[in-house]
Amino acid sequence: LHPSALPNPAVAGQETRDFWLGVTHLDEGAAGVLLKELEAYAESGSEDWDYPELFRNGLAKHNLTEKDRRKLTDIQVIETLLSELDLLFRLVRHRKKHSIKDVIEAWENLGRDSNTLPSLANTVTATPGLKDVVNGTALTRLNRLLLAATQEGVESQLRELLDYHRKIMRVRGQQPWVEITDIDTIKTHARTAKLPEKEDRPLGGWVNNYYIPQFRNLVEGFRGVVE
Repeated sequence: LHPSALPNPAVAGQETRDFWLGVTHLDEGAAGVLLKELEAYAESGSEDWDYPELFRNGLAKHNLTEKDRRKLTDIQVIETLLSELDLLFRLVRHRKKHSIKDVIEAWENLGRDSNTLPSLANTVTATPGLKDVVNGTALTRLNRLLLAATQEGVESQLRELLDYHRKIMRVRGQQPWVEITDIDTIKTHARTAKLPEKEDRPLGGWVNNYYIPQFRNLVEGFRGVVE
Protein backbone atom coordinates (compact mmCIF):
# COMPACT_ATOMS: atom_id res chain seq x y z
CA LEU A 1 0.00 0.00 0.00
CA HIS A 2 1.16 3.52 -0.74
CA PRO A 3 1.63 5.58 2.46
CA SER A 4 -0.84 8.16 1.15
CA ALA A 5 -3.64 5.56 1.30
CA LEU A 6 -3.38 5.30 5.09
CA PRO A 7 -1.64 8.53 6.10
CA ASN A 8 -2.28 8.29 9.86
CA PRO A 9 -3.63 5.87 12.52
CA ALA A 10 -7.11 7.42 12.50
CA VAL A 11 -7.54 6.87 8.77
CA ALA A 12 -5.99 3.39 8.99
CA GLY A 13 -8.47 2.43 11.72
CA GLN A 14 -11.48 3.78 9.85
CA GLU A 15 -10.50 2.23 6.53
CA THR A 16 -9.70 -1.24 7.90
CA ARG A 17 -12.48 -1.54 10.50
CA ASP A 18 -15.05 -3.19 8.23
CA PHE A 19 -12.45 -5.56 6.81
CA TRP A 20 -11.29 -6.86 10.19
CA LEU A 21 -14.79 -7.14 11.58
CA GLY A 22 -15.83 -9.04 8.46
CA VAL A 23 -12.97 -11.48 9.02
CA THR A 24 -13.39 -11.91 12.79
CA HIS A 25 -17.19 -11.46 13.12
CA LEU A 26 -16.54 -9.61 16.38
CA ASP A 27 -19.43 -7.29 15.57
CA GLU A 28 -21.95 -10.12 15.79
CA GLY A 29 -23.91 -11.65 18.66
CA ALA A 30 -22.64 -11.31 22.22
CA ALA A 31 -19.25 -10.06 21.01
CA GLY A 32 -20.97 -7.40 18.90
CA VAL A 33 -22.87 -6.11 21.92
CA LEU A 34 -19.65 -5.78 23.91
CA LEU A 35 -18.05 -4.04 20.92
CA LYS A 36 -20.85 -1.44 20.90
CA GLU A 37 -20.48 -0.87 24.63
CA LEU A 38 -16.72 -0.53 24.34
CA GLU A 39 -17.14 1.97 21.52
CA ALA A 40 -19.57 3.95 23.69
CA TYR A 41 -17.01 4.00 26.51
CA ALA A 42 -14.30 5.13 24.09
CA GLU A 43 -16.46 7.92 22.66
CA SER A 44 -17.33 9.15 26.16
CA GLY A 45 -13.66 9.68 26.91
CA SER A 46 -13.96 7.74 30.15
CA GLU A 47 -10.73 6.37 31.57
CA ASP A 48 -12.58 4.09 33.99
CA TRP A 49 -13.52 0.99 32.03
CA ASP A 50 -15.86 -1.00 34.25
CA TYR A 51 -15.90 -4.51 32.79
CA PRO A 52 -18.89 -5.84 34.81
CA GLU A 53 -20.82 -2.76 33.72
CA LEU A 54 -20.07 -3.54 30.08
CA PHE A 55 -21.83 -6.87 30.50
CA ARG A 56 -24.73 -5.36 32.47
CA ASN A 57 -25.28 -2.69 29.82
CA GLY A 58 -24.97 -5.26 27.07
CA LEU A 59 -27.78 -7.28 28.57
CA ALA A 60 -29.96 -4.30 29.43
CA LYS A 61 -29.64 -2.17 26.30
CA HIS A 62 -29.52 -4.59 23.38
CA ASN A 63 -31.74 -7.22 21.82
CA LEU A 64 -29.98 -10.56 21.99
CA THR A 65 -30.86 -14.08 21.03
CA GLU A 66 -31.39 -16.38 23.99
CA LYS A 67 -28.10 -18.12 23.22
CA ASP A 68 -26.10 -14.88 23.24
CA ARG A 69 -27.91 -13.60 26.32
CA ARG A 70 -26.93 -16.77 28.14
CA LYS A 71 -23.27 -16.28 27.19
CA LEU A 72 -23.12 -12.88 28.89
CA THR A 73 -25.26 -13.99 31.83
CA ASP A 74 -23.18 -17.11 32.48
CA ILE A 75 -19.96 -15.09 32.60
CA GLN A 76 -21.50 -12.58 35.00
CA VAL A 77 -22.78 -15.25 37.35
CA ILE A 78 -19.67 -17.44 37.42
CA GLU A 79 -17.17 -14.58 37.56
CA THR A 80 -18.82 -13.03 40.62
CA LEU A 81 -18.41 -16.31 42.50
CA LEU A 82 -14.85 -16.87 41.24
CA SER A 83 -13.87 -13.37 42.35
CA GLU A 84 -15.05 -13.97 45.90
CA LEU A 85 -13.30 -17.34 46.09
CA ASP A 86 -10.17 -15.65 44.78
CA LEU A 87 -10.50 -13.03 47.50
CA LEU A 88 -10.78 -15.65 50.24
CA PHE A 89 -7.73 -17.46 48.87
CA ARG A 90 -5.83 -14.16 48.80
CA LEU A 91 -6.71 -13.48 52.43
CA VAL A 92 -5.39 -16.91 53.35
CA ARG A 93 -2.04 -16.01 51.75
CA HIS A 94 -1.53 -12.50 53.07
CA ARG A 95 0.73 -13.71 55.89
CA LYS A 96 3.33 -16.47 56.13
CA LYS A 97 1.66 -17.79 59.26
CA HIS A 98 -1.65 -16.90 60.90
CA SER A 99 -4.89 -18.42 62.14
CA ILE A 100 -8.23 -19.27 60.55
CA LYS A 101 -9.73 -16.71 62.93
CA ASP A 102 -7.46 -14.02 61.40
CA VAL A 103 -8.70 -14.87 57.91
CA ILE A 104 -12.35 -14.79 58.95
CA GLU A 105 -11.80 -11.40 60.58
CA ALA A 106 -10.18 -10.03 57.40
CA TRP A 107 -13.08 -11.46 55.35
CA GLU A 108 -15.62 -9.72 57.54
CA ASN A 109 -13.65 -6.45 57.52
CA LEU A 110 -14.08 -6.46 53.74
CA GLY A 111 -17.86 -6.63 54.12
CA ARG A 112 -18.28 -10.36 53.62
CA ASP A 113 -19.93 -12.93 55.87
CA SER A 114 -20.81 -16.63 56.06
CA ASN A 115 -23.58 -16.20 53.47
CA THR A 116 -21.53 -14.40 50.80
CA LEU A 117 -20.26 -17.51 49.03
CA PRO A 118 -23.39 -19.67 49.47
CA SER A 119 -25.63 -16.98 47.98
CA LEU A 120 -23.39 -16.63 44.92
CA ALA A 121 -23.12 -20.40 44.53
CA ASN A 122 -26.89 -20.71 44.70
CA THR A 123 -27.17 -18.16 41.89
CA VAL A 124 -24.84 -20.29 39.78
CA THR A 125 -26.84 -23.48 40.33
CA ALA A 126 -30.13 -21.64 39.77
CA THR A 127 -29.05 -20.15 36.42
CA PRO A 128 -30.83 -22.17 33.69
CA GLY A 129 -28.54 -24.08 31.36
CA LEU A 130 -25.29 -22.81 32.85
CA LYS A 131 -23.88 -26.22 33.67
CA ASP A 132 -24.94 -27.51 30.27
CA VAL A 133 -22.18 -25.49 28.60
CA VAL A 134 -19.47 -26.60 31.02
CA ASN A 135 -18.01 -30.09 30.72
CA GLY A 136 -15.00 -32.26 31.45
CA THR A 137 -12.36 -30.87 33.78
CA ALA A 138 -14.03 -27.47 33.88
CA LEU A 139 -17.26 -28.98 35.19
CA THR A 140 -15.39 -31.05 37.78
CA ARG A 141 -13.61 -27.93 39.04
CA LEU A 142 -16.79 -25.87 39.07
CA ASN A 143 -18.57 -28.52 41.11
CA ARG A 144 -15.71 -28.65 43.60
CA LEU A 145 -15.74 -24.86 43.98
CA LEU A 146 -19.50 -24.94 44.47
CA LEU A 147 -18.99 -27.56 47.18
CA ALA A 148 -16.54 -25.26 48.96
CA ALA A 149 -18.78 -22.22 48.56
CA THR A 150 -21.86 -23.92 49.98
CA GLN A 151 -20.30 -25.16 53.20
CA GLU A 152 -21.87 -23.85 56.39
CA GLY A 153 -19.72 -21.12 57.90
CA VAL A 154 -16.62 -19.35 56.62
CA GLU A 155 -14.24 -21.74 58.37
CA SER A 156 -15.75 -24.75 56.62
CA GLN A 157 -15.73 -22.89 53.29
CA LEU A 158 -12.07 -22.05 53.82
CA ARG A 159 -11.09 -25.59 54.77
CA GLU A 160 -12.85 -27.06 51.74
CA LEU A 161 -11.25 -24.51 49.41
CA LEU A 162 -7.77 -25.29 50.74
CA ASP A 163 -8.42 -29.02 50.47
CA TYR A 164 -9.34 -28.52 46.82
CA HIS A 165 -6.18 -26.45 46.29
CA ARG A 166 -4.07 -29.17 47.94
CA LYS A 167 -5.49 -31.87 45.66
CA ILE A 168 -4.98 -29.76 42.53
CA MET A 169 -1.34 -29.15 43.45
CA ARG A 170 -0.82 -32.82 44.25
CA VAL A 171 -2.05 -33.76 40.77
CA ARG A 172 0.47 -31.28 39.38
CA GLY A 173 3.24 -32.81 41.48
CA GLN A 174 3.75 -29.57 43.42
CA GLN A 175 3.57 -28.45 47.01
CA PRO A 176 0.45 -26.48 48.02
CA TRP A 177 0.98 -22.74 48.21
CA VAL A 178 -0.81 -22.71 51.54
CA GLU A 179 -2.11 -25.28 54.00
CA ILE A 180 -3.56 -25.74 57.45
CA THR A 181 -0.72 -27.22 59.53
CA ASP A 182 -2.61 -28.00 62.72
CA ILE A 183 -6.06 -27.34 64.15
CA ASP A 184 -6.31 -23.71 63.04
CA THR A 185 -2.87 -22.51 61.94
CA ILE A 186 -2.39 -21.54 58.29
CA LYS A 187 1.07 -21.56 56.76
CA THR A 188 1.92 -20.02 53.38
CA HIS A 189 4.74 -21.67 51.43
CA ALA A 190 4.59 -19.32 48.42
CA ARG A 191 4.87 -15.57 48.11
CA THR A 192 2.39 -13.74 50.28
CA ALA A 193 -0.42 -11.68 48.75
CA LYS A 194 -1.11 -8.08 49.71
CA LEU A 195 -4.21 -7.56 51.82
CA PRO A 196 -6.63 -5.56 49.61
CA GLU A 197 -8.47 -2.44 50.67
CA LYS A 198 -12.24 -2.67 50.85
CA GLU A 199 -12.74 -0.16 48.04
CA ASP A 200 -10.49 -2.22 45.77
CA ARG A 201 -12.58 -5.37 46.14
CA PRO A 202 -16.26 -4.39 46.09
CA LEU A 203 -18.88 -7.11 46.14
CA GLY A 204 -19.76 -7.89 42.54
CA GLY A 205 -16.29 -6.93 41.28
CA TRP A 206 -14.28 -9.13 38.94
CA VAL A 207 -10.71 -10.43 38.99
CA ASN A 208 -10.76 -11.91 35.47
CA ASN A 209 -11.15 -9.62 32.48
CA TYR A 210 -12.10 -12.10 29.71
CA TYR A 211 -9.78 -10.44 27.17
CA ILE A 212 -11.72 -7.19 27.36
CA PRO A 213 -8.44 -5.16 27.48
CA GLN A 214 -7.41 -6.74 24.18
CA PHE A 215 -10.86 -6.02 22.77
CA ARG A 216 -10.46 -2.46 24.01
CA ASN A 217 -7.15 -2.16 22.16
CA LEU A 218 -8.93 -3.25 18.99
CA VAL A 219 -11.60 -0.59 19.47
CA GLU A 220 -9.03 2.11 20.11
CA GLY A 221 -7.08 0.95 17.06
CA PHE A 222 -10.19 1.47 14.93
CA ARG A 223 -10.35 5.00 16.34
CA GLY A 224 -6.70 5.67 15.58
CA VAL A 225 -5.62 5.84 19.20
CA VAL A 226 -1.90 5.12 19.57
CA GLU A 227 -0.49 4.26 23.00
